[in-house]
Amino acid sequence: MVHQQFENKMTEIGKQLQEFHQDNRRLPNLNEFLELVAGSRNLPDQLIDYDPTMVLDDSPGDTILAFTPLCRQWILPERHAVIKLDFTLIWVTADELQVMLEKRQQFYNQNSISDIS
Repeated sequence: MVHQQFENKMTEIGKQLQEFHQDNRRLPNLNEFLELVAGSRNLPDQLIDYDPTMVLDDSPGDTILAFTPLCRQWILPERHAVIKLDFTLIWVTADELQVMLEKRQQFYNQNSISDIS
């Protein structure tokens, strides 16, 4: 029951991010994201790690946009909720999350440097 409620709330956050993106043609900054989360009473903001500065305009759709940094036993043990840049929600293990974060960092490093040159 708790898992389903949490999943619904994370899915709702993904939809809010998508709506914001459609309306503003950009992702919300951290303060705007916190307002979305607080305004909808979805989740305490400390449950979600969100960093749009690591996402570029041409980042792939499977890039991590937001995630739960800690596994919560009362939600889904051994799993992290991840909202991808395509605004879908997936559940991943800690190892899978680490690989996705490294992939995001690598893409950012390779492409943000080439944008400057």
